[in-house]
Amino acid sequence: MRVEKSQALYRDAKRYTAVGPASPTGAFDQVGRDPRFMVGGSGAHLFDADGNEYIDLALSGGAMVLGHADPKVVEALCDAVSDGVAAGVPTERETALAKVVTGAIPSVDLLCLTGSEAEAMAGAVRVARAFARKSMVVKFAGCSPSWSDGTVAAAGESVHGRGRGAGVSDLFVGGTGVVPYNDLESAEVIVKSQHREIAAMVVEPVATSIGLVPPAPSFLPGLRALCDRYGIVLIFDELVTGMRLHWGGAETLYGVRPDLVCLGRAVAGGLGLGAYGGRRDIMETDVDAPAGPAAHPLAITAAIATLSRLREPGSYAALEALSAKLAGGLSRAAEAAGVPVRVNRVGSMMTVFFTDVPVVDLATASATGGGGFRRFFGSMIESGVLIPPRSFGCICTSLAHSADDMDRVVSVAESAFAEAVRGRQTERA
Repeated sequence: MRVEKSQALYRDAKRYTAVGPASPTGAFDQVGRDPRFMVGGSGAHLFDADGNEYIDLALSGGAMVLGHADPKVVEALCDAVSDGVAAGVPTERETALAKVVTGAIPSVDLLCLTGSEAEAMAGAVRVARAFARKSMVVKFAGCSPSWSDGTVAAAGESVHGRGRGAGVSDLFVGGTGVVPYNDLESAEVIVKSQHREIAAMVVEPVATSIGLVPPAPSFLPGLRALCDRYGIVLIFDELVTGMRLHWGGAETLYGVRPDLVCLGRAVAGGLGLGAYGGRRDIMETDVDAPAGPAAHPLAITAAIATLSRLREPGSYAALEALSAKLAGGLSRAAEAAGVPVRVNRVGSMMTVFFTDVPVVDLATASATGGGGFRRFFGSMIESGVLIPPRSFGCICTSLAHSADDMDRVVSVAESAFAEAVRGRQTERA
């Protein structure tokens, strides 16, 4: 593949922007490569500045559940633009979207729309603190990073997993308790000892920040019971998974209802949007702040169109069939190449962990990846398949993908796993 134009664009980006490409999907440092600069997308495919075409399984961090440039979403956006874009004033579209979300997600009586995912998480935490009249937050190691100080404040954590970022106040670190994901016993220990200070517990019902890790059968029901017993607000962080994994969210998939839920860009087909909502009595709590920065009318328009597509009969069944086909094919390709992997999958999201032990939390996820993943990624992208450039990334499918796309990806993966084996043998020689 030719990459000269992408390389030139990357050099230019580093001259004028603080961190180069801003998107985690564009940050290729973990795989030791320069990022590819994209110029467009259509359906399941992306096109870079050098004219290369990719089957996209990164999908903007999983947000583009319909794929790129879905015709119905594009049509709705064009109509909205022609109407004039009025940000910061009430519009009927806000109420229309709230009606859809409150009708879809059982726990959401009232909804607050925000301009970003970080604002949604910050708003949910603030409302929970005001309602509970306490200040401490419990989260799970490696999960729910966002950009909110209250959820990224744990020592040893950051948005990109490289240690606590500079600028996060020690006050936030002291007010955040951290326990391992899927470890109900540890959650019980911290709650029993500090429940008088704990306002909220924030959990990804399906972890995505440490790679795709499903909850153990007793984990979410146990957290629900624990929060009920001690008067703690249970917040589901569905900034990534909300409406992607299941209509109505993870609570309909697992039968556990949170008090508050945070939603993100997947609701709006990838456009910048955040939302939080939940029980009426909690959402009506009087907080000493405005409801939050207004969501942009175009993002709201995209969300209405996206959810309209997702609620069509057969949408999630199609995503499930494609994803099961891909996960099974990847597992068989790795086994044929003699590469030990674990493919964790829930619905239309999965992670290929380079390990032979189950991945259930941050500790087991951190023991995976390394050179094997770097070689695998390199072979995949050079063959025209884009996966997240991080060992903790989630491969995603969309309604724009086809069975033929999945066959092509598995065929490429067979060669990529073989390349990973050859690289390992070379290193040992």
